[in-house]
Amino acid sequence: MRFQLLSFLLSNLCLKRGSIVPLSWFKMTPLVSLCQKYMASLTKPFTFYYLKIKIGVYMKFILTVFLLISLNSAFAQRDHRRNPQRHRPQRVNPPVFFPPQAYTPFQHRPHNFRRQFAPVWNTNQYFNHFQVNFGAFLFQNTWLMRTYNHANGFVWLNNYPYFIHNGVINRYHPVDQCRFDLVDKALINSNTDPVHSFYYGSCNFSYNQCASVRHGLNYRFGAYRFFCAERRY
Repeated sequence: MRFQLLSFLLSNLCLKRGSIVPLSWFKMTPLVSLCQKYMASLTKPFTFYYLKIKIGVYMKFILTVFLLISLNSAFAQRDHRRNPQRHRPQRVNPPVFFPPQAYTPFQHRPHNFRRQFAPVWNTNQYFNHFQVNFGAFLFQNTWLMRTYNHANGFVWLNNYPYFIHNGVINRYHPVDQCRFDLVDKALINSNTDPVHSFYYGSCNFSYNQCASVRHGLNYRFGAYRFFCAERRY
């Protein structure tokens, strides 16, 4: 039965009678050689038997390659299901100005400096520096709200004093001048001015004033509704 089926397939392929194989396949060198050997085997049974064995080897090789490709695809899909994050492209998260966290009262405690300071930045210079290096953190094109992963409190960063609250770092220099706005987050996207009040003076003085009022209002509402942010010039 196998002999008759193989003979039928080769006759259709080589003689091109009722073949379902595309005509472009007949130009392939291996098929031409195969057909030549088939035509010669019609008069030599031993040659046809040898040809049948060779075709069987080719078919086993093709099936093995197909099986390996299928297994590789199956393992890749299984690995993707087990580790979906591994194959996802890394995304750059935008600045998180208002982290979604439960309200915890934080009483602001001013930091006392024990030495004299010289001015470092004037307002225009600092804004230009901020816009070049941290332009993505210019919130609403108005407030300088650079995020920094650190606990609340006073810190030194690059030999400059800052105060951090809720992941936002603010200037806290005792000589450089700053304007801090106390902003109502609930009114940012409304037609009402979200600035509750503002404080101007040295950076540490104006931030201390703003933070004191912020604590009282947030405590009253039981949420991080108000925040202090340095305003651009």
